[in-house]
Amino acid sequence: MGVTVWQAREAGAPLERAERPMLEPARDELLLQVLHCGLCHSDLSMLDNHWGMSAYPLVPGLEVVGRVAVIGVGGLGHMALQFARAWGCEVTALTTNLGKAEEARRFGAHHVELLEALPDCAGRFDLVINTVNQSLDWSAVMASLAPLGRLHQLGAVLEPISVGAFDLIASRRSITGSPTSSPASLLKMVEFCRRHDIRPQVERLPMDRVNEAIERLRLGDVRYRFVLDSVAD
Repeated sequence: MGVTVWQAREAGAPLERAERPMLEPARDELLLQVLHCGLCHSDLSMLDNHWGMSAYPLVPGLEVVGRVAVIGVGGLGHMALQFARAWGCEVTALTTNLGKAEEARRFGAHHVELLEALPDCAGRFDLVINTVNQSLDWSAVMASLAPLGRLHQLGAVLEPISVGAFDLIASRRSITGSPTSSPASLLKMVEFCRRHDIRPQVERLPMDRVNEAIERLRLGDVRYRFVLDSVAD
């Protein structure tokens, strides 16, 4: 028995449907029937080998939703707004496009600022969560933090984050980062979402339109996450 995948044969190549053999799950593994899969910029980085660790043919996709078929014998920004508002924080959304301001407020932002206005926000924020994977004016980002403020980095920026030592020392600011969380923390997050009615805004496409979704993701033409539907394919 085989499994259907969508794979790229080389860096930058479009995805094509292929069949691969079905492996028997080990005792500590499970077999998952994939129902939907979100697309994010980490998928683009893997497809284009930006991180230098991709092996081809490559099957992307890390935000998988599915149904457990066999247990081994023996999808950030608009969600962050909703979470922060539910926690009781005063929330500011930083964007390059004020056309998103109304949606940002609907998701929970009290204020919306253009990213280019960040130098005018000195000492304003206790926490900055950066979800984009491109270089910013890091000095302006650090200057926007209040004393003891923290920059939490989620976007996988390829270039080093250049910050002066005194940006950290003078007001005891810090920089942290995280890739994902533990299963226990994820369960708490899902329960928090249920209690506060926190939901992602997605655009659903059938799996056979995956290359269209990838190109639109490259252009930033998505509100706010593509979900590929293998059930409707």
